[in-house]
Amino acid sequence: MEDSNKTNVFDIKETHLFIKDAVERDYIIRTLRLNNGNVSESARQLCLARPTLHRKMKKHGIAGRDYKV
Repeated sequence: MEDSNKTNVFDIKETHLFIKDAVERDYIIRTLRLNNGNVSESARQLCLARPTLHRKMKKHGIAGRDYKV
């Protein structure tokens, strides 16, 4: 019984991280779209330093140029 509890806790943590990453990725993409791919303006609106936004974009495989109209 104890082993299944450990597995459940691990699954919950893994699911939480998956959802958190998905929400973060979606939020970045939406903000880039609103700003025509402008990373500096998107970073400002997200209250992030531009290098931090670039790091998060790289983590999620997001390229700002893909959101320019």
